[in-house]
Amino acid sequence: MTRVLDGELRGVYEDRRTTVADYLREWLAAKKLELAPNTYAGYEACVERDLIPAFGRYLLLDLRPKHIDA
Repeated sequence: MTRVLDGELRGVYEDRRTTVADYLREWLAAKKLELAPNTYAGYEACVERDLIPAFGRYLLLDLRPKHIDA
């Protein structure tokens, strides 16, 4: 429990089965109330149109710079 709470404070995601797509959609949901509607819509479009098709299949813990640089 200490490790999970410490990871949460540092922004480390502990669920080893989480894909990049899952994480990005969760992040969007968490940000929805903080963002202006047009900003949210722009972020959502980028996530769904660009990021998830390119990186969504990877497990979050496996994503590396080489995947992004390719």
